[in-house]
Amino acid sequence: MDRVNLAAELATFGDHWQPRTVARFNDCDVMVVKAQASSSGTSTTTPRPRRCTSSSSSPRAPPTPATRPPRRRGGSSSRAVARVEPRDRSWRDPVLASGSAAQREAARAIAACGVLERLAAFDPVLVGTYPLDLAVPGSDLDILCHAPDLAGFERVVRRAFADRPGFTCERQPTGATLAILARFRSLELPVEVFGQAVPVDQQRGYRHLLVEARLLELGGPRLRRAVLDLRGKGTKTEPAFAHALGLSGDPHERLWALSWCDDAELRVILGASDP
Repeated sequence: MDRVNLAAELATFGDHWQPRTVARFNDCDVMVVKAQASSSGTSTTTPRPRRCTSSSSSPRAPPTPATRPPRRRGGSSSRAVARVEPRDRSWRDPVLASGSAAQREAARAIAACGVLERLAAFDPVLVGTYPLDLAVPGSDLDILCHAPDLAGFERVVRRAFADRPGFTCERQPTGATLAILARFRSLELPVEVFGQAVPVDQQRGYRHLLVEARLLELGGPRLRRAVLDLRGKGTKTEPAFAHALGLSGDPHERLWALSWCDDAELRVILGASDP
């Protein structure tokens, strides 16, 4: 790995609590994040969002746009906190065409609108229920994108999909940042394209996909049946997982926190939810 000047890398951005990749090492991303000090001048410690308490079913969530410390008046200092994060590329090319009937239908809809090809410059990733084969009638095809330039991303989306049935495109707040959300239909399936200035690997939808896939693998058919039963009754995906696992609180926050746990810690959660 080439030597990296952290001071120079930190000078390229100003956002706090937004991880940035600065190098690659052994197929891992080496990331830095700017952390904000308290107004009293004492430094704050940035939690390392890789562990949760295995003796409890309520792991503490890492800093996120919803939980980060508020900006205070007065001086602030920034420092680099490096984290090595394995980069799983498999979800960038999900094999849907040979999957279930619902997955094959999704593959045809994606091919018909060309969303992955047209947005290839923005690292598009299909997340949500279709890659996990948890889709029910009415489920969206959720596409996440990395869009550092929101205005440029919006122009591309409008040019590519404005003629699609049901097309809408709007900016919406997401935590402390803005995002572009576009909706349209392809072969009668609803498509949602979400873009924000955060790498896809660090977006909530992607982290939810990773942890839900791991939970389904570890939990086996029993968990899948429980989640599918709730989905069939109209429950959204993250609330369905939270209910099946007996998790209290905001289901999106709980699954975000669990996404940083290792398999041993997830097994504790699964064991606590067993009847």
